[in-house]
Amino acid sequence: MPVLNRLVLSLCVILCSLAPAEAAERPNVIVVVPDDQGWMDAGVQGSEYYETPQIDRLAASGVRFTRGYSASPLCSPTRLSILTGKYPHRLGMTAPAGHLPPLPEGTPLYGKTGNPNQAYLVPESARFLPDDADTYGTTFQRAGYATAFMGKWHLGLPPHHPELHGFERVVGGRGNPGPPGGFFAPWVSDTLPQRPAGTHIDDAITDEALDFMEQSHAGGKPFLLNLWFYDVHAPFQAKPKIVEKYRGKSDPRGLQESPTMAAMIETMDTNLGRVLDRLEELGIAEDTIIVYWSDNGGNMYDQVDGTTPTNNTPLAYGKGHIGEGGIRVPVIIRWPGVAEGGAVSDALVNSIDVYPTILEMAGLDKPASAQFDGKSLVPVLKRGEPVRDATFFHFPHYVAATENVSASAVIRGDWKLIRLYTGEVEGAYGFELYNLADDIGETKNLAADHPALVAELDAMIAEHLEATGTPVPPKNPAYDPTLAEERAARESSAVAGWVALPSTSLSTGDGVLRVTGTAGDPGLLTSEVSASGGPVSVRIRLRSNTGGVSVGEAFWSSAAAGGYRGRGVTFDFQADGAWTDATVMLPVAGELRSLRIDPARKPGTTEIDFIELRSASGELLQTWDFGGEPAGG
Repeated sequence: MPVLNRLVLSLCVILCSLAPAEAAERPNVIVVVPDDQGWMDAGVQGSEYYETPQIDRLAASGVRFTRGYSASPLCSPTRLSILTGKYPHRLGMTAPAGHLPPLPEGTPLYGKTGNPNQAYLVPESARFLPDDADTYGTTFQRAGYATAFMGKWHLGLPPHHPELHGFERVVGGRGNPGPPGGFFAPWVSDTLPQRPAGTHIDDAITDEALDFMEQSHAGGKPFLLNLWFYDVHAPFQAKPKIVEKYRGKSDPRGLQESPTMAAMIETMDTNLGRVLDRLEELGIAEDTIIVYWSDNGGNMYDQVDGTTPTNNTPLAYGKGHIGEGGIRVPVIIRWPGVAEGGAVSDALVNSIDVYPTILEMAGLDKPASAQFDGKSLVPVLKRGEPVRDATFFHFPHYVAATENVSASAVIRGDWKLIRLYTGEVEGAYGFELYNLADDIGETKNLAADHPALVAELDAMIAEHLEATGTPVPPKNPAYDPTLAEERAARESSAVAGWVALPSTSLSTGDGVLRVTGTAGDPGLLTSEVSASGGPVSVRIRLRSNTGGVSVGEAFWSSAAAGGYRGRGVTFDFQADGAWTDATVMLPVAGELRSLRIDPARKPGTTEIDFIELRSASGELLQTWDFGGEPAGG
């Protein structure tokens, strides 16, 4: 054998023998992604209702970030950002479309026209993680790691699965937006092992995760585990015994009051604890990095147990909205022996940071093909040094359920600018500017007070969109401004501060307000309220001749809770022409913004004598007497 060949062969033998040894010395990495867990959905985050001893335990041994963000207020885009280290709009994913069939080749990003209520066109979102995308699953697998993906994927239908991205063992990991077939066995999945009927899916995937950890450790290989829980996403299903436990408990703040959601969070928390316990039993807790990062804010638009699933107060809005409640999320990173346990950081971090961070913590080189928008958080974890001053968001979708308007945003330092794609003139956007240090609830829009700062931050948004190859939404040629004019006309004809909803007319006479509905669910609303904050009661004296029992509903919106959906309390009265007093207690969180009253659920006329607004203690705050003007209490 020639000398050169012998030298090459010897070198190969040496390198091959070194690779497993080097890999074995690397840390294990676990990336935990809860689904829809909001910023306030843990004890360590400030909840006084949810019981999360294991999340709290993780925080006590890691660094908790108070300004941790998801790259999107919805799941699929954020999940893409975690895996790739890129802003999701760079890859065209702006909506949770990972369960939909791929778009036909050649589909344009924007259609020619859109919804006439929407000023700008809405883009088609990518529907799967590109098969050739650089992900940390592939990078860690190539570095000699055992790799596994357990739980919710939602980044593409077959064949766009985790197996294409370096994950060797997959349990769950398909395009389902939630648990396939529900939270309890039997499930509909080609990768989930069937368990006895009634087995909880997150218990099952955690069983598989523990087995994977044990096998990898026994085989002498470091492991990368994606444990992406199905909890706490809809459908809202939980273990009955835990639900009953929370039925006997109330939130001292009167904010988070769904026993079902509390039970879902507890189940997830318990399974996190099982992972922490097993790491200790195997003697590898000190050799294992854990990243805990929710995919978006808590759900504030669905309804369960007569209330919203959770409450993100003091943050405004929630999942599906570019407000803080939709994008600020729980973030904890544990790096044993390096990062100080129990530390709290106010560094500005984004889910795009996960990939570059775990790459550096594991001592792996950045692949030549990788392009990161994110930053490694190692300087923050080691020395408390921030790695960025600004981060960006692009959510060009109108979401009626959450009252989100198509928007882009930047957070720089304490300032947050939201560019709203609204209005009749293209490029003449709406703006909201908030100082988050003083106003975390985004209650005071300071855009008019700081025009130079608005222009400066908006220029940053424009530069970012161009740099990421993200087209600005074009004007919608089908936009009908008369619809907005009709709304303005209704507002200009307000009666004592109350505005008629569509298919409703208001008139006064004989000291009463007549509410006439020509279709189902007539209603009226007002934003002229003087309540300062907290729960209020509404008393209404009303009558109707429609016959039978009439069912009405009172709604509220607040700085903390956003729109009306899921925030209503019903009342009923005999519609026999006699005056009736109805009183409802509204569990308002934060500053009350508006009231809405639907006095009936069918066409007809209801007369209202007066409406009173009182604090929880009974103090009269405001009276609307429809023979005159509203008076403060």
